[in-house]
Amino acid sequence: MDDNGDPRERMADKKDQIYEDLLKIITEDLGVSPTDVNPTLELREDLQFDSLQLYSFVIDVEEAYDIRI
Repeated sequence: MDDNGDPRERMADKKDQIYEDLLKIITEDLGVSPTDVNPTLELREDLQFDSLQLYSFVIDVEEAYDIRI
């Protein structure tokens, strides 16, 4: 039997990786300071993203995860 550890730890690791990926997209691709980003961030309200910036963010996430939103 292959034991991969506690499922809660694996889920926490995945959440951390997703957060890091999104942080990279927001800071590098969209030019936002890392100090302006936190897990409860709302792109439109907190960062004043307009519709074009939101669209760009969605496209970047789709490409990063090979998904369609």
